[in-house]
Amino acid sequence: MKRPLRTLLACVSTLFVVAMPASAGDRPDDAKASYRAHLAATVASMRLGEPAEAQRWLAGAPKDQRGWEWHHLDTLLDQSRTMRSDLPAIVFSVHLNPAGSLAAVALTNGAILLIDTATGATTKELPGHPGGTFCARFNHDGTKLASGGTDRIARVWDVTTGAALVEFKEHRFPVTSVIFSADGTRIFSSAYFVNKETPIEGRVHQWNAETGELLRTYRGGVKPLSSLALSPDGALVAAGSWDSCAFVWNVDGVEGEAPRTFGGKPGPLQNVHINTVAFSPDGSLLAAGSDSAWAKVYRVADGTEVANLKDGDANIGAVAFAPNGATLALGGDNGAVTLWNTHDWSREASLMGHTLGVRTLAWSREAPTGTSVLYSAGTDRSLRAWDPAYPRYGGLRGHYGENNYSVAFSRDGKLLACSSSDGTIGTVDTTTGKETARFPTAHTKEVCTAAISPDGARIASCSWDGSLRVHDVASGKELGVVTLPSGAAYFAWHPDGRRAAVALNDKTAVIVDTTTLAIERVLTGHTGAVKTVAWNADGSRLLSGSSDASARVWDTASGECVATMKARTPAPVTTPSTSEPTSQPPNQTEGHEGTIESGVFVPGSSLAATASHDGSVRLWDATTGRQIRILMESDDAQYRIAASPDGKRLASGGERLSILDPASTGSLLRERPVKGSIWHLDWSPDGQRLAIGSWNGEIVIFDGHR
Repeated sequence: MKRPLRTLLACVSTLFVVAMPASAGDRPDDAKASYRAHLAATVASMRLGEPAEAQRWLAGAPKDQRGWEWHHLDTLLDQSRTMRSDLPAIVFSVHLNPAGSLAAVALTNGAILLIDTATGATTKELPGHPGGTFCARFNHDGTKLASGGTDRIARVWDVTTGAALVEFKEHRFPVTSVIFSADGTRIFSSAYFVNKETPIEGRVHQWNAETGELLRTYRGGVKPLSSLALSPDGALVAAGSWDSCAFVWNVDGVEGEAPRTFGGKPGPLQNVHINTVAFSPDGSLLAAGSDSAWAKVYRVADGTEVANLKDGDANIGAVAFAPNGATLALGGDNGAVTLWNTHDWSREASLMGHTLGVRTLAWSREAPTGTSVLYSAGTDRSLRAWDPAYPRYGGLRGHYGENNYSVAFSRDGKLLACSSSDGTIGTVDTTTGKETARFPTAHTKEVCTAAISPDGARIASCSWDGSLRVHDVASGKELGVVTLPSGAAYFAWHPDGRRAAVALNDKTAVIVDTTTLAIERVLTGHTGAVKTVAWNADGSRLLSGSSDASARVWDTASGECVATMKARTPAPVTTPSTSEPTSQPPNQTEGHEGTIESGVFVPGSSLAATASHDGSVRLWDATTGRQIRILMESDDAQYRIAASPDGKRLASGGERLSILDPASTGSLLRERPVKGSIWHLDWSPDGQRLAIGSWNGEIVIFDGHR
């Protein structure tokens, strides 16, 4: 109950922030409250390193409330390619044939399934071992399979016919692991033995794989042995022991020779079970995973510990080196698979998808393309495949510039236009995160915004240097420059792709023609620098936000200000029962108290949303300028807001990312996806992806659908 209790405590504290409405008059209905509570519990479980618990909370969220944020979390929590989710029992081990086309899956019900890795279909079922099969492994050419289980027997099977070829019956206790020698002529099996002198003795047997003859026995420790691994050159055999260590024997050493011991023994009543061992591909390292929430890596030559890896409180049930040796995968009882860089032992990724503990891992051999697939299975009775090179684990991540000022999707969603404090603009591929182009500009100061025209042909940028520059996307050639009256903080393309609106430091916004390079209209009225501009869907209205804490809506044909959104005394509220005016609740005071950094029209409505340096996000009637509600209040300045194309969600960025529902108060989701402040964000045209640009140059693209 330890973990669920911790999750509950975290959820309770989170719910007061996320799920509580702003006022009694704006209280969400039960379904909305339940939805927010489930999302809060999901996020809390993820923060505690409990992905399986998080999946259960997410799965329980009301289906009719689910939006982008639910799919986003679902994607983060299951990044696997599920091969099978209907296995008949818990999985003890998975091993691949040399071609990677078959997976041998050993189950607690005793059966061994041969599963086609391309289709996920079972091609053959072997009877295995009554009571449970602990291990099943292919030989060097994939024609045979060795297995061991609770019936105290090791067997060799013909993969084609499914017939049992040889049995090894000298074990007196369950066979925990079996493995072929590199040439397939011998088999090694691990178990334990009880006698009068030593209550329990760990033993490894070496057998003739053809005749079943016992060739020799290796002894180590006074606890059962849990797993086996052979060094790539076949000279060493390693076993994980419940005696708090791993043992390593010379395969052809002197009979009765004591093994080398990797790992020290703990103090009294602190015994550690080593569940799994694996050699690195070059044989220089040995990894051992334990039920004490760590995996240790040793240098084989001298037994020196080179790394101690932990995944929170998760006990480690499986370890496996990638074929190229650059990555070590760990499987934990929290359901996560973590990938570690073997050069500096930093964590590369945490792959979530399993709902219960991971007991086994297996890599396919490296393909000519340089990639290999990782397979995992365990207590949740599923077999999953992972592509470690897949870039979206935790979001597609890239980098642009020293300080990333803006990210904006192209109309086809294939590129991000980026700008930086170093005066450059460029494009990033939204499927790989790699920079595709950098455009030489004559900007002499920070480039505040870059965006691609609706037709995809041009990219424009504005800067504090007082210019708007237009480049050809294909050639990179500069097409023209609009000289502005002052430094520009932001610009936005008109839907027609010809005009653009620019927010200026001289308290005005201007509309420019990007083909003639002329200023068509100057919009005056703000008493502070204009920080942001945004068009409505048909380009007939323009929204501007300013450091004077107000936002204005302009008729772009006449240049007239048709609505002003600013601080004002709330209008009295008439109660139906008394017909007497009462004041609005304090947290419904209209208007921002600080600079309006960003604003958007909400698609499909007559509403607008604004984000301010005062930490709040507010919803307005864009026709009257009256405040509808405060969507969010925070201690963090909000630098950018974006509306999903369907208008159902708003994303706001500051120190954290917040996902908001315009129809209700309170964040649906709050997370910190980047180290620096979120300076800009943008939804993809299809509404499935959200791009985030950070002050430290990071770019993240989250995908809300698989």
